[in-house]
Amino acid sequence: VDSFLENDEILDLRAKFYEKFYVIKKEFTTFCFLKNKKILSHHAKAYRGEVLRQIANAKVTNKDELMALNFENLKLVDIKKIGLKNELTFEICE
Repeated sequence: VDSFLENDEILDLRAKFYEKFYVIKKEFTTFCFLKNKKILSHHAKAYRGEVLRQIANAKVTNKDELMALNFENLKLVDIKKIGLKNELTFEICE
């Protein structure tokens, strides 16, 4: 779990497996990746790292800037609000 955005906004980069070990008690944003319309789990760590690299290079400082960022090789296909979680789902375009 990384809190690097203004106002202590949280960017959760954990794998789904680890979500059960710690429940975040404030609003946060996380990512899901699809390839050929199937949820990617095996290589998702590499894509989370790539997303973080692009966020850092763009010097994103808040949720609005994050939402406006056009990620390379990724197409935003869905945004779900589930309790405090904002889940951004991307289709991998390679």
